[in-house]
Amino acid sequence: MGFVTSSTSDDQAIVILDELDHAASGPAQPALRIQCRAGRAAKRTLDLIVSLPIALLFVVLLPIVALALKLTSPGPVLFKQQRVGRDGRTITVYKFRSMRVDAEARLRADPELFEAYLKNGFKVPARLDPRITWVGRLLRKTSLDELPQALCVLRGTMSAVGPRPVLPDELAALYRRDPQFYLACKPGLTGLWQVSGRSHVVHKNRTTLDQLYATNWSLLWDVKILVRTIPAVLTAHGAH
Repeated sequence: MGFVTSSTSDDQAIVILDELDHAASGPAQPALRIQCRAGRAAKRTLDLIVSLPIALLFVVLLPIVALALKLTSPGPVLFKQQRVGRDGRTITVYKFRSMRVDAEARLRADPELFEAYLKNGFKVPARLDPRITWVGRLLRKTSLDELPQALCVLRGTMSAVGPRPVLPDELAALYRRDPQFYLACKPGLTGLWQVSGRSHVVHKNRTTLDQLYATNWSLLWDVKILVRTIPAVLTAHGAH
């Protein structure tokens, strides 16, 4: 039995950033504060504190989610994909599978769907995406599909807070001349993009958020983002 498969409001965001930290509302600083050695050590400690209970929740829910997926659609339980990590390293990101096994082929074979994917910042609006299963929609709505990423945080390839992990093609298209702000960070389980609306945040603002995060990072800011993530997840705000 296959278990793992391989494969991929603007004003509101500004208001939330202003509320999060006064430093973030000013111009970006030239130094990437996220690269401070002592800060990285403190951030890693926070990562372990946050990811351990999430990993335990993943273990508890794994049999239930696996059964629901197996009974409703063919294919493996976990989806894995190569993404870009800190300093450009290739990392493997895991999720509960929320799409049909032929999702990539369907995307490439449908010109209208692929065009919507490109125009929408390398994602298809959920209401228009025929590749998502009904169980997958529930997993995405509740953010349960991302529980396996806690294992990536434990391994050290991801962080509790950071930019949304992107594909190599997305890095080139979204960040263009300024990828250093993304590459300075480990991708995160949550981040400014999530507490600013997630799928409601257009790609040009995602890059601005990542620059803001890398240049104004602090451990306290990470804690604030984590606290703001709880109501964002519970209300499913911006989840597609």
